[in-house]
Amino acid sequence: MPERLYELFLPRQEGPHPLIVISPALGRVFFLPDLFFEKQMARFFTKHGFATAVVHRDFFNIEREGGLGQVDRYLEDSVGKIKKSFDELVQREDIDKNRVVSLGVSFGGMVNILFAAREPRIKAHVFALAGANIPEILTTSRDPLVRLYCHQILDVCGLGREEFVRSLKVSLQNEPLESARKIEPDSVLMIIARFDHVVLPIYSKLLWEALRKPETLFLPVGHYFTILLLPYLERKALEFFRRKLG
Repeated sequence: MPERLYELFLPRQEGPHPLIVISPALGRVFFLPDLFFEKQMARFFTKHGFATAVVHRDFFNIEREGGLGQVDRYLEDSVGKIKKSFDELVQREDIDKNRVVSLGVSFGGMVNILFAAREPRIKAHVFALAGANIPEILTTSRDPLVRLYCHQILDVCGLGREEFVRSLKVSLQNEPLESARKIEPDSVLMIIARFDHVVLPIYSKLLWEALRKPETLFLPVGHYFTILLLPYLERKALEFFRRKLG
């Protein structure tokens, strides 16, 4: 069977519909099903007239022989899934290929930045809980999953923290810090959690500056507690997308 790239949610009314492409977070949230919140958002946007595609992503499996380059390969593969999904979706008759926007959450936000820099046909973007400088994010995050990945990579590469950061900064081709400079700031809404312990605020601010200080929502919560503000964030994203699409 061919790989299933995404799950598509369509409004009840006839199309063609504007499209939101959602790039998901890296792992499951608590004990909920995978992609639970991304699908919740998709249903909200669909109720308001948008077709919404939640792009599937593989979990990051550290390979003993993969070396340092597996970080870059995982990022490139993730961007490739969004690209392939986008190219397939805009061929559909029920999708308005001239009215496509994107939304990325956490790791998905960083992958979405890499994709947005390469795809000028997308009109607007929401980057939520994302940051720039991936080597530092990996080594400073206080999230258990990210810390596990970091320890595994250090182990298989046989590197200390400082050497890992220095080496990855040299070799990494897929870095949001560089991609962000290619994106028009007027097309972006950022969502930043002021007390984020997964992507520390210093790296969110670094991304914000690289994007040339776009429109931003600053939330007085941590990374996972943004879930409590999900209805508010959905409304603000919907308002932003409608405004950018006219």
